Amino acid sequence: MGTLCRVVALLAVFSLCVSAEPSVPEQVRNWRQGRRLTVVLKTGDQIVGRLGPLKTDGFIFVSEKRDYSERLFRFEEVQSVRTKMTTGKKWGLAAAIYAPLLIMGLILGK
Repeated sequence: MGTLCRVVALLAVFSLCVSAEPSVPEQVRNWRQGRRLTVVLKTGDQIVGRLGPLKTDGFIFVSEKRDYSERLFRFEEVQSVRTKMTTGKKWGLAAAIYAPLLIMGLILGK
């Protein structure tokens, strides 16, 4: 049980040691058009949708709400952006976490 606690503690410390995020324009320029995003505005609102064409002072964002409306977000009004994980990445992450725990359980269970 002590080994499991150490592994969990190590994962928690690793997740806290995240490097500083690049600015919003740098992030958006590295992503392909159509990528699912969560945009957090400086007003505190969060909007989920897809990245559209880039402009010099911002980017077009296609909301995933009922109307799928397009809107130009200027970089100055956006606090942060983050990508949404795809289903495949979620399953891969779950397998990467579950498999070592299963193996440790089989080894320590004997």
